[in-house]
Amino acid sequence: MISIIHKSYVPKQQLSSSVNEGLSEVAVRESYARVIEPKDEAKNQVIRRKRLMKVEKAFFDLLFLLWKKVRKSKLVSFKTFIVVSKVYFIVLINGISNSTAFSQQNKIIQYSQKAIHARAFDDQYIGTNNGEIYRLPDFAVVNKFDTFPEIRDIHSTIENEIIAMQTGDKGAVIHIDNQGNINRVPFYENNDTTKSIFLDGMSFAGNIGFLMGDPVNSHFSLYKTRDFGRTWTSCEGKIKAYSGEAAFAASGSTVDIINGDFSFVSGGLKSRYFISSDMGNSWKSFEIPFPSCESCGPYSMCYLPKKSTSFVKDSKRIVVVGGDYKKPNESKNTCFYSLNGGKTWKKPKKSPNGYRSCVIEENGILYCCGTNGIDFSKDFGKTWNSLSKENCFALSSNETSIFATTTNGRIIIFKKVELN
Repeated sequence: MISIIHKSYVPKQQLSSSVNEGLSEVAVRESYARVIEPKDEAKNQVIRRKRLMKVEKAFFDLLFLLWKKVRKSKLVSFKTFIVVSKVYFIVLINGISNSTAFSQQNKIIQYSQKAIHARAFDDQYIGTNNGEIYRLPDFAVVNKFDTFPEIRDIHSTIENEIIAMQTGDKGAVIHIDNQGNINRVPFYENNDTTKSIFLDGMSFAGNIGFLMGDPVNSHFSLYKTRDFGRTWTSCEGKIKAYSGEAAFAASGSTVDIINGDFSFVSGGLKSRYFISSDMGNSWKSFEIPFPSCESCGPYSMCYLPKKSTSFVKDSKRIVVVGGDYKKPNESKNTCFYSLNGGKTWKKPKKSPNGYRSCVIEENGILYCCGTNGIDFSKDFGKTWNSLSKENCFALSSNETSIFATTTNGRIIIFKKVELN
């Protein structure tokens, strides 16, 4: 889990470790000092209280006028009128308090002064569009001398090694061991070294990993590893893609391993959900009702627990978010959820507020982000509400906060929404 330490205080153990790795003490302390503190919270609370007092006064002034009219009509008793008024007042105040609280932004971390962004976000590392990998929480650059443009997915292993996925016209998996040694494994179309496979995402469960890329020769590019990503082999089961069907690499989260099963989603002219219970030897597929267009479909998927209090994810309960990145403010068809393993899909009663590139579940609450902001859902994707209007790419979390990568070398930190 992410652990962000604020101001310039650095734990002795972290400071000693970072210095031993070649970083100066000043550099380490400066990296911790990059956290931009929010406006004074006490001042914000005073402002909120004043707003609520104004609303309260206006409400009771209106209440007095209404009672004068209702009393003449003799339609309801004074007691009933007061009970109904109290209910409306509580709903009004809660609505104002919640909308004010959800608009509050906590902190911003400036991990780089460059005009870069990160779509690859692990609980220990981030990978950026210019090919740099940053370690959390000190935000030291891991690959100082070798960069790999368009890193779209990143994972840390139980052996504290790094596996990053590079996409675009240089599709590859980069493996970095504990000593900083880098091994880059490229993926080519039909062994043609001039044509790279467009990789979309990967997932790991211990030493087992699953990697998915766009179709080559009309079949999806599917690979697996048994050694933490050091070597890869093709999955035996082949999946024929429809014309215009591919996948999206917006945040590396169109791929997952759930209880040992490989799974991924596709998009474009056809959107589907795939799952394999035998490490890619055979596959089941189900259509997802996204509109058919080149830029339409699921950009991220997430499995849900059976209950909000459970940490165990259920392969039958799935939520996908996406839409059309060319229409970032279009909220229609941006989310679907399934309660039967992808056989059927339902639309939310209230959808996310636009195209979304990443979705995660934390403590029974869903969060998704995209070009025009972040939304959250307390009912496993049935209804969504706005948390922020910031342009964000990928999400992660720790015990208390949600972290969202955004533009210009920044990460935004939000307090988790309370379930009740």
